[in-house]
Amino acid sequence: MLHEIELNGYEAALVGERYLMFGTRGSYGIEQLHITAGDAWDGLDITATFCPPGEEPVRVLLGKDGYINVPPEATAKATHTVSGHIVFTGVSSGVRRISHDLTYRVADHSGTEDGEGGTTPSIIDQILAETRGDRVAAAESANAADASAQAAAASAKSAEDASNAALTAIETAETDAVQAVENAGTQASDAAVKKVADTKDTALAKITTEGTEQKNAVAAEGEKQLEEVTKKAATAEAAAKRAEDAAQSFGVGVHRYGALWDGINSACTRLYNAEGKTAAAHMGTFDAGIVNDFDNIYPWSEMRLCNWIPGTATEKAKITAFEGEPGYDASANLGAYRPEFWYSIEPQTGGGILFVVADGKLPGYHYSPPYMLTSCFVANDGSGGLQCKSGDIQCDSVSLNNYNTMNAAQGMLTEDYWADGAEKLLLTVEFAEMNSQKVTGNGFTEARYNENDVAQKTEAAANSVVVLAAAASNFVAGSQTIGLGTSLGGNQKMKHRKLIEIADYEGDATLKRLVFDGAPVDVAQGDIVYSTSAVFDGAPVGHGSGYVGANGKAISYYRGAALQTGAYMWIANILRASDETVWVAPSDATQTGAIGEDWINTGLTLPTAEGTVKHLAVSKKCPLVIQPDAVGNGATTTAPVGDYFYRPRAGAGVTALLSRGHFAYGSVAGAWYGNWGNTPSSANWYRASRSLIRNPFGGTGVATPVTPD
Repeated sequence: MLHEIELNGYEAALVGERYLMFGTRGSYGIEQLHITAGDAWDGLDITATFCPPGEEPVRVLLGKDGYINVPPEATAKATHTVSGHIVFTGVSSGVRRISHDLTYRVADHSGTEDGEGGTTPSIIDQILAETRGDRVAAAESANAADASAQAAAASAKSAEDASNAALTAIETAETDAVQAVENAGTQASDAAVKKVADTKDTALAKITTEGTEQKNAVAAEGEKQLEEVTKKAATAEAAAKRAEDAAQSFGVGVHRYGALWDGINSACTRLYNAEGKTAAAHMGTFDAGIVNDFDNIYPWSEMRLCNWIPGTATEKAKITAFEGEPGYDASANLGAYRPEFWYSIEPQTGGGILFVVADGKLPGYHYSPPYMLTSCFVANDGSGGLQCKSGDIQCDSVSLNNYNTMNAAQGMLTEDYWADGAEKLLLTVEFAEMNSQKVTGNGFTEARYNENDVAQKTEAAANSVVVLAAAASNFVAGSQTIGLGTSLGGNQKMKHRKLIEIADYEGDATLKRLVFDGAPVDVAQGDIVYSTSAVFDGAPVGHGSGYVGANGKAISYYRGAALQTGAYMWIANILRASDETVWVAPSDATQTGAIGEDWINTGLTLPTAEGTVKHLAVSKKCPLVIQPDAVGNGATTTAPVGDYFYRPRAGAGVTALLSRGHFAYGSVAGAWYGNWGNTPSSANWYRASRSLIRNPFGGTGVATPVTPD
């Protein structure tokens, strides 16, 4: 049965029928669509994606005649209470138009076993079939051209034969004339001469006429065949180009890797090309023997450590060398590079999310341009600039607004919502796990922060604090900083001092010295000592993931970029309005701490209470913006992500996002942790930032795509 469909703008409308019915379950080879596409679809290669309820979608290429045969998969099962859907996609270079869903139904029946309905050919096979006529015509043109060449050669041969015959006739006439003169004498010579002249004229006329006719025939035939060959060659070339463009547009040869989160458990189900793959991280020690299938899968295979140098306000910062290449220096500025990739993030019925990463362009997928993040928090380089080198500690008390200014002066960006979301997406698909701390370690999130850890001795101008041995056992020398104050976290005496040694106390085994760097301080008995942030350890897992050291007291990494460092991380270009709505900047051209008139409402609203993340909502306009819209109580099956959400105090104005945890928050400070309680202008010693270089090798890949409403 034929069904008429009209495509106008984003609308796909059924014509002349109340609803679209594809017969009965198991029937196939009968239903057909005829598509009439409006002006908005001109020049686009169109496919129809049939989405049977609960089954894999099937794409079918629209033929030149505008007809589509409904694939067997679309009618394999009755639709019952859930309808099937068709989505039309038109693509060409730099353009993709996707229609709204068109609903269809399939009736059920009884008494007949379902037969095998066959499988719809792949898009590449459909493209080849669609252009087969052009390719055959091209081959026929080649054969015709060859036949024409042979005919032309034969014609030329005929002309040559005619000329030779005429010349032979002339020679014969001349010979006859000479003989006649000899035989008949002078009286016959005039007649003989006339005969020769007449014979020559006749022969030459014949040569001229036949030769011209043959030559004209050859030329005309050649021109005709040349015109035909040129026409068919152009058709074949266009067909080949169309097949090539369509193949690229429809994602032929593209691999996609999926992780389906059910919204209930933290573990995800691997889908598509990720099925059967495994991922592993360095958990406590660097293990050169671990097997991670994604090390050999793009884009993960190209996620590498690198060196970088800052730029200026008018010149972008640059990557100078990659790990393992000449010129790479582990003591220089370190970054983590991510290549371009394509992705889809789709909320699912029941509260889950389907995360997909693709290594090429696919209809309906979004593009993520290449970028580089500093491997850890940035530090002050001593002259007001930013750096990220092994042994660094974070900048002290810098607001988001000031980070934006400092980064812009060095040709960089503050890590924004796009990069933050891309990191979470890549991690989730690779490890098929929503609770990042399960697969990469807790990070520096279990540092000591206790008001009972007090100085046992008063010492002037000291570079150590004497504490109980039991308290000292909670600190780790070489990988963290400490503070000292009259109140917990007050830093009245010092902050961010590297803990360089935990030494014995002379003559008393119940005491230990916490030895720190920098200028000496006056320590009073009763002063409180506590952990502050971690010390950047130079990404000891290389381009891999995980941590080296004690879990909870060592920085954790994802592919060379620090996850949990003991400090909140400012995230730029995403702000919360006072009505709990979430807004993002339209581009990264200028990073600001204010919601501008051109900012985009993501459509997300934050919870009015705080707690462990229970449910995550995906922005339809900017899919890499994923924020909680419901919280639970503790990391249980009702809050499987395990990370915590903090909301602003009542009456707060515009606030910014701090991501990925705190040095003392433990297992609730993973990748999905978020704190929305601070303004972009506020500053504190436990807030840090990573710097970002987008499109580090040039290009203008868009970092903030917005899909139509």
